[in-house]
Amino acid sequence: LLHTMVVDAIVDDHDADNPQVLGVVCAGKGGLRSIRAKVVVDCSADGDVAHYAGVHTRQGRESDGLSQPQTLFFRVQNVDDQVVEDYIRAHPQDFRPFASIVAKATAEVRFPVPRRGIGLYKTMEPGVWRINTGRVLRRNGADALELSLAEVEGREQTVALLDFFRNNLPGFEQVEPRDTATQIGVRETRRIDGAYELTLQDLHS
Repeated sequence: LLHTMVVDAIVDDHDADNPQVLGVVCAGKGGLRSIRAKVVVDCSADGDVAHYAGVHTRQGRESDGLSQPQTLFFRVQNVDDQVVEDYIRAHPQDFRPFASIVAKATAEVRFPVPRRGIGLYKTMEPGVWRINTGRVLRRNGADALELSLAEVEGREQTVALLDFFRNNLPGFEQVEPRDTATQIGVRETRRIDGAYELTLQDLHS
């Protein structure tokens, strides 16, 4: 069923020790619709169904509840590919492209986003690059208002980054925006508190 969004879970909680998820309630153009199923799998990416069903979830890091930053991908055009590639080859000490330029701008409080580098990726089309550099902090991707504010901030960062690129990066002097992602990329929201949680120690062992 396309063009719908899950807005609630149907739960049989007569047995408090063993509640059963019987289905979901969806909202679409025609209004609300209930869908029942033998098995319900939460594929919302945000633990929505689990949250509506009353399953315990957690969000963010333990110390302060902050989640990973969100990023709005965008593409630019009219880049001088040869100048960019020549600069990168001439500066092998830069772990990321233009790292020394970004470090200097950051020290002078001129870099427009709270990030230590620029993520840029050449496409198959001459002069067109993908940019993964925005960093929206302290926004809850599981809250509609917070997510809306993140979308606005991500686009504001895109405009600021384009201005920085034109004035500071070799090969980007005539850069123009091509497009942005349709929505901001959210890295982390709710985590279902399952039977076992993978820990950092597990990864190290």
